[in-house]
Amino acid sequence: MEIDLSFSKICMQCGMCCDGTLFTKANIKNREDELLAKSLGLPTFSTSDSKIFFEQPCQLFNKTCTIYDKPRPNCCSKFICEPLQKVRTNEITFNDAENQILLALETRKQVMEMASLITDYKNHTLQQLLTEITPKPCAKILQHKQLFLKIVSLRVLLNKLIQKKS
Repeated sequence: MEIDLSFSKICMQCGMCCDGTLFTKANIKNREDELLAKSLGLPTFSTSDSKIFFEQPCQLFNKTCTIYDKPRPNCCSKFICEPLQKVRTNEITFNDAENQILLALETRKQVMEMASLITDYKNHTLQQLLTEITPKPCAKILQHKQLFLKIVSLRVLLNKLIQKKS
């Protein structure tokens, strides 16, 4: 029980799965999930393969999830980032997981602060900045080496939060 409270605390502090940092869309699992999302005011959309999503950042996220203690779609209530999954399987300690998450949050903050000081990037969202290095760095970002390296560092940290086991 105590570990679940700790998980909730770090999840509420983090929010990167809700604010658009980790994902650009959230998967709606089934019709019940879709109805719940719609009842919460989350606009849903379908892809060409008939999968249903709602966009991230979630409009119910305001520095923290505003409905964390209420019924939420499965993608919200069931998601556990990779470090916290590793805590559950005793692969790492909770402190190690928390440190990974806090480092990603701090690095994201640094990326956004650095970008805000560069005319070409001052109005970019995080997703736009990540696009500058994916799949390969664009010429413009390579002109700003410190920002480029910080974005690469952030990408590595974010990948560790969502990495799937092989």
